[in-house]
Parts: sequence; C-alpha cells; structure tokens
Amino acid sequence: MLATWTPDKELNRIRLRCGADMKRKLRWYDLVALGVGGMLDVGVFVTTNPIARNNSGPSVFISYIIAVISALLSALCYTKFSVRIPVAGGAFSYLRVTFGEFVGYFAGANILIEYVLSNVVVARSFTEHLCSAFGVSDPNSWRVEVHGLLQGYNKLDFLVVAIVLILTLCLCHSTKESSILNLIMTIFHVVFFGFIIIMSFCNGSVNNLVKPKGLTPNGIRGVLDGAAIVDFSYIGYDSVSTLAEEIHNPPVTLPVGIIGSVLSSPDFTASCLGFVYDGTLQSGAGASLGIVTSLLVAMLGQARHPIECTLFLGICTAFIVLFTDLDIVIEMISIGTLLVFYLVANALIYRNMLLDIMETRAAMMGLPLFGGITIAVIAFFQYMMPCLGQPSE
Repeated sequence: MLATWTPDKELNRIRLRCGADMKRKLRWYDLVALGVGGMLDVGVFVTTNPIARNNSGPSVFISYIIAVISALLSALCYTKFSVRIPVAGGAFSYLRVTFGEFVGYFAGANILIEYVLSNVVVARSFTEHLCSAFGVSDPNSWRVEVHGLLQGYNKLDFLVVAIVLILTLCLCHSTKESSILNLIMTIFHVVFFGFIIIMSFCNGSVNNLVKPKGLTPNGIRGVLDGAAIVDFSYIGYDSVSTLAEEIHNPPVTLPVGIIGSVLSSPDFTASCLGFVYDGTLQSGAGASLGIVTSLLVAMLGQARHPIECTLFLGICTAFIVLFTDLDIVIEMISIGTLLVFYLVANALIYRNMLLDIMETRAAMMGLPLFGGITIAVIAFFQYMMPCLGQPSE
C-alpha cells in the first residue's frame, strides 16, 4: 500500500498489460481549447453570480485574481510533472510515483469526485441559463418538484440528465471527434465572450463596484472565501494533464497546453465581470451553448478508456444532477480540488528537494513526514476555529 512506483514502471507496466498504446492525435491547440473551454463559462456563468451575492460582492474580481495566481502556480507544478512523467494518470500517477499507492488512490478518488461534481455544477446551471435565454424568470418552472424529498433535493431536472447522457455517448465514440466538437464550440464561445467584453466597456459603470455597500461588503474574509470557491473555475488544466498519452511531443505540447489555457481564461473572465444586467437574454443564450462545452471538457478529463468507466461516471453525474441544487454542490467541489493541488505541490517539492538525494528505502519516510505535517496543520486550524470572533454587525 505504501510502495512507490518508478517513473519507468508507471510509463510501461500498464501499457504492457493493456497491450496497446493510445493514439497520439491531439495538438497543442486542442489542449488549449480543451482547457479554455472547460474554464471560461464555469468561471463567468456558473460561479460568479453566487460568489458575488454571498461572499465577495463587487470585489469578486479580486477573488478571481487571487484564484488565478494560485491556479497558475499549481499549473506550473502540473507542467513539470507532466514533462517528467507523461502518462494519462495525471495527479494520480504523479502522487503514486512520489508518495506511494495509498496517496495516489486517495488523490484519484478526490479527482473523480471533483470531475463528477464539476459536471453536476455545470449541468445544473444549464437550465437556469436556458430559461434566461427564453425570458423565463423561474428556472424551477422547467423542473419537476417532488414534495416527499428534502429541500434542495426535491426539484428534478430531466432536461440536463438527457444532455449529460448524450454527451457521455459522444465521448464514448472517440477522443479525437470529441475534441473537434469541443474546439468548434470553444471558438464560438470565445467569439461570444468578445461580444460580452465589448458590451461591458460600452454599458458598464464603475459605480457598480462601490454601491450599495462598498467594494468589500463582507471584508477580506468574503474575498478569500470567494477565491477558494472560484478556484474550481480553473480545473480545466488538470484535465489537460491527463491527455499526456494522446498528444504529439508531450514535453513541448503539454506545457503550452496547460500554461496557455490558464493564462487565456483570466483575460476573458476579468473583462466580462462588468457586464450589465441588460444583457441577460444574450448571456443566457451564450451560456447555454458554452456550458455544453464545459460538460464535454469535464467528462473528457475523466477516463476515456475503457468505455465502461466513461459510461459509469456519466451515469453518476446524471443521477446526482437530477436531484441536487446548484448551491449545495458548489460549496462541496472546491474541497477535493484544493486538496489534490496541495498534494501535487508537496510531491514536487519532495521530489526536487529530497527524493533525488535519498535512497529508495529512506524515501519511504516522505509519506509519514508530509502526512504528519498535514494532519498537524489541519488539527491546529480546527482547534483555532472556535476561538475566532464573529464579525460585528
């Protein structure tokens, strides 16, 4: 359970067992399109509104700046690992090679939960944006309410269930064809974002940043809480790293795809935050189409082989999205995401500073060392949490 795998073993053993290599058909622009397509609409259309309403207020753009800095640093860690170990496992493989199988499988479970919940968040918001495009103020009017279920789980959304299942079947057909479809939709999405940016500069107002309760109505805590949640908007580069065995020249293409997708998304996001409410119909129509892109990218970041895994995760996504409200899921998704990013960053530090100068047997101490530090930090914060005073009214 604590045994570590060497990079060569990770690269070759599973490949020999399955008896075939994945076809290397993807180029750098496919990776950038997959990353950008997965991050753009999630950040602007899904998370911005609830974060601005409940946490950051007008300072939501500051939350995005903090989140993108964190995402860029984490993306650099993924880039270095993906060049050293260009396999389809992503963070799972990086951690299994560094800390052993237990940490690898623990991170892998969190990654699967992250992808499923991100699919649920994006899919659940599809109905809301589609209603906005048709001028319907209450999206629940398109859902079936079951009075016997708990609040937050009693509004069934059969429309998005059908969309999730259709996209799942599309992904089962071929990775290349799925990436072409995603590329076309991402191009449309970028054009639509350009329209929103132009409308923002023409009709936006600086007064929206300070009225009615100031720039930071909930203080710095609200800004940081918002940053922790919108960090989920930048998980697209995580899915890019899992395509390592399906691209040409991974040492060159992967860094361009990962860093390019992270650097491209904040420009569009920051430029769109000033869009006035007069454009709700237009933004609703564009968001509905763009959310299909995010669903495609999020599912593509999961297991593509074998087909049974894709079908299983697609069915899990459809089952959860049928019942669960958006506000419930959006609070859960960032927990697993930040944990995996933290583990990958620790693994890179460990490999660079300790593993290269230690023997294999001594390297086994890495797991209890970093695990002990992690538990100590979490215990400290849990102990201090009740001691924090409530903010004054």
